[in-house]
Amino acid sequence: MKAINHKKHNQKVLCMVSVLFILIFTLSGCAKCISTETTTVQVKITDEYHRSMYVIPVYNGKTTTLVTHPAEYRITVEYDGIEYVTYTINILTKLESIRMECWKRKRMITE
Repeated sequence: MKAINHKKHNQKVLCMVSVLFILIFTLSGCAKCISTETTTVQVKITDEYHRSMYVIPVYNGKTTTLVTHPAEYRITVEYDGIEYVTYTINILTKLESIRMECWKRKRMITE
């Protein structure tokens, strides 16, 4: 009879089980969206945060590497007593354009 190397056998079984789990999770897919609805509502902006992109030089030996950090955007709005946080630039851009319009109107009225 042939002797079984238990360590290699266990590694093969573990590998096959891992591949089986990966296949199950990747092939099962996600739940499909049945319908979407878009409405325009008024919300109260409770907090806004913006940090511009910045670069930090990192010295390692004889060279310097520039590490770039992306800009951050965070807008917190309140709707029906519940706060929602979004991290997109689109809302911040719209907010800035609304503020510019209001500023232009105030300026035109005072002149």
